[in-house]
Amino acid sequence: MDPNTVARSSSNWQLIPAELRALPQWTLAGPDKAPLTINGGHASVTNPSTWASFDDVCRAAKPGQFIGYVISKDDPFACIDLDWIDAESQARKGKPIDPSLWSTDATTERYQRILDLYGSYTEISANGKGLHVWVRGDIGPGW
Repeated sequence: MDPNTVARSSSNWQLIPAELRALPQWTLAGPDKAPLTINGGHASVTNPSTWASFDDVCRAAKPGQFIGYVISKDDPFACIDLDWIDAESQARKGKPIDPSLWSTDATTERYQRILDLYGSYTEISANGKGLHVWVRGDIGPGW
């Protein structure tokens, strides 16, 4: 996979590694990140019949929608989700505002070490405040 590539918008979706694009495990999503089928219905992360190919999802995407890869139990890929925590992100998730949990310069340094270690395809999360690092790996059930 190409190291540290970012694909935030439709103009960059072709930067997503071919290994991921080749699998028919894609959905659309709106600003709330809820998975959608290419016909606009609700997609299920546990029902492959609601997923589509990368090309079909890209064609169906409307302005303001995102595309998303669904990780399945038999998937050869895993995603390391690095979130930036601040008052805004806590409020958006309905969490109590707790400055002791906020990200710091040490968080930034730790995330940079992770990026350097894996040197893999990395994208900015939909809210623009986190990173998704895509790697080959089977971590078992996610959490």
